[in-house]
Amino acid sequence: MLFLRQSTASQEILLGPFVDSTDGNTQETALSIANTDIKVWKEGGTTEASKNSGGATHIASGRYYAVLDATDTDTVGKLEVNVHVTGALAVRREFMVLEEAVYDALFAASAAGYQVPIWASAGSTVNLSATTIKTATDVETDTADIQTRLPAALVSGRMSSDVIAISGDTVAADNAESFFDGTGYAGTGNVIPTVTTVTTATNVTTVNGLAAGVITAASIAADAITDAKVAADVTIASVTGAVGSVTGAVGSVTGAVGSVTGNVGGNVVGSVGSVTGAVGSVTGAVGSVSAGGITAASIATGAVDADALATDAVTEIVTAILTTAMTESYNTDGAAPTLTQALMLVLQILSESSVAATTLTVKKLDGSTTAATFTLSDATTPTSITRAS
Repeated sequence: MLFLRQSTASQEILLGPFVDSTDGNTQETALSIANTDIKVWKEGGTTEASKNSGGATHIASGRYYAVLDATDTDTVGKLEVNVHVTGALAVRREFMVLEEAVYDALFAASAAGYQVPIWASAGSTVNLSATTIKTATDVETDTADIQTRLPAALVSGRMSSDVIAISGDTVAADNAESFFDGTGYAGTGNVIPTVTTVTTATNVTTVNGLAAGVITAASIAADAITDAKVAADVTIASVTGAVGSVTGAVGSVTGAVGSVTGNVGGNVVGSVGSVTGAVGSVTGAVGSVSAGGITAASIATGAVDADALATDAVTEIVTAILTTAMTESYNTDGAAPTLTQALMLVLQILSESSVAATTLTVKKLDGSTTAATFTLSDATTPTSITRAS
């Protein structure tokens, strides 16, 4: 992109090369290019305009030059020139139009480059009253003074500095150094602000006091409380959970003991709710057994023998068998009967039966429901009988 000066006449621009529109290669050196063939688009425009005046003239090898005037270059910004004449392909060039002052500062003879002015115009006045303007010598002197105050060399890439005093107090600076370099400073009357968190305290000589609840279950290490840590007069009000073992005598236990697992060597005074596991032996009398305490599962197989039954117990058993009404029941054909079923069938054959031809029908106690049927060998003089149902 080339630069043009705003609103300035006689600015030559190069157009081309123009080549043949058919083969796209042959240089067109004899084109007739009028100003109306040269279209100009300016920054911000929505239409193109013909070049103000004058066409283009061939220079060499299909390249032509044209001269732009003040009208062509009156708008700062991008400027695009398009030329498309019969017989040649279109040619397009882009330019940038700069304000006169900017252009001259960049391209005029002995131009120093564009600088933003600090005053409005060449006739502006800058008030420098009460202002000291330093010369290069002054700046050099100040720089040399600063250098004398800096260390001659860096330490590991850093500036090494010593604090001689804190707020004008050299003793305070020495004490701070002792505190932080590990040699220690044991000052008196020092006030340390509240420490929110201490990650690790390596050696604490004396703790004057602990806040309420600061020692929790998680704070106490496993097996931290030994026999030696517990005073002789300590009373344990209650223990929730299992007690693994107790070495030595337990003077007394007041209240009910829910359960005891394992052996109890001495005496237990009071009630024992339950005992889990085997009881090796019981010395002395067992006062009583609660109602229903002895269940079927409590009695071993063969435990109740002839010696265990009293005479009156046998009498009670026989009486119960002989005087208790049986529940009506009959075995099915081919099935072995119970004693009750056998007796009931014999009773009903003798008391509730009828014969029709070769069929003997036995009724139940209600006299109407059939309990069983039998088949006779002969309707008149039977010699055998067989159960049918």
